[in-house]
Amino acid sequence: AGHLAPGAAAEPLVAAALLMTRHGDLEGARSLVEWALREKPREAVANDAALCQALLRSLGGDVEAIPLVQELGLTALYRLLDSAEDGDRLPPLATYCGLVLAATGQLIASDGFLSTALRSVRNPVPGGGFAGLLACRADVNLRIGRLDLAEAMSSDAVTASSAAPGDRPLTLAIRARVLLHLGRIEECRGVIAQFERLLDPREDAFAGMWARTVQAELFLLQENVHEAARVYAELIGDTERSGLVLPGMVGWEVTALESLVRAGQIGVAEDLLERQNAAAASSPSLRYAEVVSALGHGLVAEHRGTPAVAEERLRRAAALAEGLPGAFERAATKQLL
Repeated sequence: AGHLAPGAAAEPLVAAALLMTRHGDLEGARSLVEWALREKPREAVANDAALCQALLRSLGGDVEAIPLVQELGLTALYRLLDSAEDGDRLPPLATYCGLVLAATGQLIASDGFLSTALRSVRNPVPGGGFAGLLACRADVNLRIGRLDLAEAMSSDAVTASSAAPGDRPLTLAIRARVLLHLGRIEECRGVIAQFERLLDPREDAFAGMWARTVQAELFLLQENVHEAARVYAELIGDTERSGLVLPGMVGWEVTALESLVRAGQIGVAEDLLERQNAAAASSPSLRYAEVVSALGHGLVAEHRGTPAVAEERLRRAAALAEGLPGAFERAATKQLL
């Protein structure tokens, strides 16, 4: 009596790993998932642990794990569509799968995946991640250019998060971003103020990426490029410390580079560029990183007074940007060209 059944410890270990991922401790999450797999859990838990392991590799910038995320993610999704069993792990797993798909430019696939996941969560419960899933789907639709859908979904996500405190920061941050890009600036300020009263962006690594992006873009609207660059420098530091370095999950890198270069923080800009260069070279699926790399090199060359190099790099960035699948990313890039 009092002993766990063989493999039973794996379930709470996977749940804890997912929580640690949200808070930006990828190294700790990896250790827990490896421990869970050593427990030899039942098949469903083992599959979800393997998916979590592939997600951690992908979010950390290992593009070779992305096909595995797609394969295992669909397997988990179809299994959970047939059975409510293990449904508590679906929302965070599906959220991260959707972000990985979006980062590789598969925005329509990401939206479809998140939509199916939302339908499979039959009985959303507090802390179950339903509101967070809905918020992430709103963000994907913003990036696609479906503004009306993004507005409605982000509003519903905030409402749903009132019963799920764990989802509240992410829903507020994404709602603020949607309002910002709808031009509803005062409403955006009000929502991001709610986020700031709730927690520091560093306390929730995922929500913090969206929140810091909004904070920086609000500074840019005030033509306060130095404050925007400060926020982006903090965001870069946070992502490097957490390991959440897969380019394009949120799509903040283009504006970050512009702000850093304009503020004269060339060293920080070049550190970010180094990460984008490596990502672009690692896989043709990371087209966003390729655009960011070309654009960033062009902006740095302009700053250093080498117009011929700048023109060549910026022309390449413009050509590459035409191939981006998201209207959001294309528009953000064209503003700088």
